Amino acid sequence: MFELQKALGQRDVLKANRIANYFAANPKRNPITVIISSLYGFFSKVYLLNFFLQASEKEQLEALELRSAFFLKDYREATRYFNRSRAERAIALLREYDLKSKGVNYNSTGKPEVDLLREMIYLLLH
Repeated sequence: MFELQKALGQRDVLKANRIANYFAANPKRNPITVIISSLYGFFSKVYLLNFFLQASEKEQLEALELRSAFFLKDYREATRYFNRSRAERAIALLREYDLKSKGVNYNSTGKPEVDLLREMIYLLLH
């Protein structure tokens, strides 16, 4: 999951698609709701960090409730590609796909979870 977050944060299309294919091959071990919830946490912190870009590292760690600066670098890198508006769009997209995965506002012939996952990752990257 952390590798997917990092790949999305770096906009590494190839790596993100490889991870999506791995998740698709193992849907029982990687349910889409867990993936979406984890990505929501990641993009929420990226969004929040956009308001603290000029702050000190200590202030950024406190704002994101991180214990180590090791993880902060991934969030900082993600802010290069996901400014406030793009992070908001990513969060809205995650909400939409969470609802779709649960059958809300989605047609009865809905796509399998693996197709929803691939589609969601594609839209997050493009």
